Amino acid sequence: GGLTLEQCLESFTAKEILSERDTWYCNRCRQHQQASKEMALWSAPTELIIHLKRFSQQEGGSSFSIFSSDKIETLVTFPVTGLDITQYVRSPAFKDQQLIYDLHGVVNHFGGSGFGHYTAYCLSPADNKWHLYDDSSVSPASAEDVVTPAAYVLFYRRRG
Repeated sequence: GGLTLEQCLESFTAKEILSERDTWYCNRCRQHQQASKEMALWSAPTELIIHLKRFSQQEGGSSFSIFSSDKIETLVTFPVTGLDITQYVRSPAFKDQQLIYDLHGVVNHFGGSGFGHYTAYCLSPADNKWHLYDDSSVSPASAEDVVTPAAYVLFYRRRG
């Protein structure tokens, strides 16, 4: 099974109760308190860049590092048109706006953490068609082609 971009955004913005190792010191009661943290988007930029977590750090790496990295190849499905981030934006300046984005680029990564190959899908503003860029090669693509397990960085543009 895969994930949706909406599930990723829900997870990113979910309130997290920190462990007892991450307590904070309260000056009023003079004790360490368990805390929570919550991530949110404050504003809605014209260009929204979403970096998908594709590598997980593990202890016990090579002689070069105490960590090793595993590639996460889970398919994350994301909308090519109509990404609505309205519910995730907290700024009052965007309170009564529909914040809808359309995809115009995807960077793909193939390989592992120490090596790999990058390609990109881009929507041409000249002809409004998708193209695959792979080193010196450019070939036609379709909107259906761009959602793959190799997607690494997503480029969205806000409507309006």
